[in-house]
Amino acid sequence: MHLEKSEFPSLAAAVVRGSNIVAAGVTGVRKIGADEKVTLNDKFHIGSCTKSMTALLAVYLEQEGKIRLTNRVGDVLKDWTIPDESRDITLDLLLQNRSGLSTQAEPKLWGRAFADSGSPAAQRRRFLEGTLGEGLEAKPGTKYIYSNQGYSLAGAMLETAAGNSWEKLIEQKVFRPLDLKTGGFGPPSTSGEVDQPWGHIWKSGKADAVPPSDNPTAIAPAGAVHLSIIDAAKYAAFHLQVAQGKVPALKDYVDDLYSPPDKGEYAFGWGVSKRGWAKGKVLNHAGSNTMFFIVIWIAPEIDWACVVATNVADRRNEVAGGCDAVVAGLIAKYVQKNSK
Repeated sequence: MHLEKSEFPSLAAAVVRGSNIVAAGVTGVRKIGADEKVTLNDKFHIGSCTKSMTALLAVYLEQEGKIRLTNRVGDVLKDWTIPDESRDITLDLLLQNRSGLSTQAEPKLWGRAFADSGSPAAQRRRFLEGTLGEGLEAKPGTKYIYSNQGYSLAGAMLETAAGNSWEKLIEQKVFRPLDLKTGGFGPPSTSGEVDQPWGHIWKSGKADAVPPSDNPTAIAPAGAVHLSIIDAAKYAAFHLQVAQGKVPALKDYVDDLYSPPDKGEYAFGWGVSKRGWAKGKVLNHAGSNTMFFIVIWIAPEIDWACVVATNVADRRNEVAGGCDAVVAGLIAKYVQKNSK
């Protein structure tokens, strides 16, 4: 696959047709100022694309009888300090970003989360009890509010119900069954080494390398996974098959996973909309830990998906725009060209 030149440290992309990866490529370096080239096996942080993994885990645990999507926060986290207004939030509302929790955590809570230590579950509890104590932005079920805290709370419910950490559960229920051998958590690279891509911050039209770091462990269920571009494509291919009803074990959950409530645009970890080139419904999500960026598009009606990733991010959407341009090029080459 030929990738357009850019000023990004690296770009990676893959195209899926059915259950097969039909094209994949990478270009660039792991770190600006270093010589190490990226490879197809290198790992990119997927940020909020982690959310669909947490949602998938919830479905698996319901199938096992460990939890139900309609279980309430107060009924699962029985020994937590939870205000009355939040006790009736259900797991499915958290996964649909309709819990009423705010988009941003209070700065003091965010700062404490970065400095926290101990087990991941304990860190999540301290952060989330503080978050819940700040109150809700809306009544549960009444409004779409994109919330990392909401997904972290969903992860806490899952690990409590299953008696194992969210990280271990993702390894057992998602990475291993889907053969995502590069799946892991946190920054891909070892501190002080350039053994994997470093994250970068995009400033004034150029990328500055950032020593390996990540979001707080407390919000891992909302965005902490890293994968190679090949494994990210395999993950997209799996959801493509599920959305088409081709995975028997998940046939009963297709609507939960990919159909937003009340004609909204967000289901279980996926944005849902329609595109002409896709001949109908598309699933989409972008992810960033502020140092990496990835975007996934899945088009069930035409049996197609693509993934584009880079090891740089910004707050002004310049990086997102660059990746969207690559997506547009892939659509032109692999979808529109073939439809003529």
